[in-house]
Amino acid sequence: MLQYKDQPLRISKYEFVLLLEFLERPQTIVPHSFLVGSLWPENPREGGRALPVYVHRLNRILCGASNESRYIQNIRGKGYEFKSTVRVSALEM
Repeated sequence: MLQYKDQPLRISKYEFVLLLEFLERPQTIVPHSFLVGSLWPENPREGGRALPVYVHRLNRILCGASNESRYIQNIRGKGYEFKSTVRVSALEM
């Protein structure tokens, strides 16, 4: 489960994998083809059309949980960039 400030966020499998890819590469342009290959290695052609939909949904989920206007920016002709800084903290159980 994904949480933001004790608020559970509903997120699909593809959105979660996409988020992990962006968190591993903050403030770096991640090529469209790399993301498609990560999410749909068996069917990149279909995934190429679906990627913008999942990026949009993930952006909406993240922005809805915070006061940010946009976390993921489309860099035309290059890919996507996760604009926020990432900070890892210990999870309390």
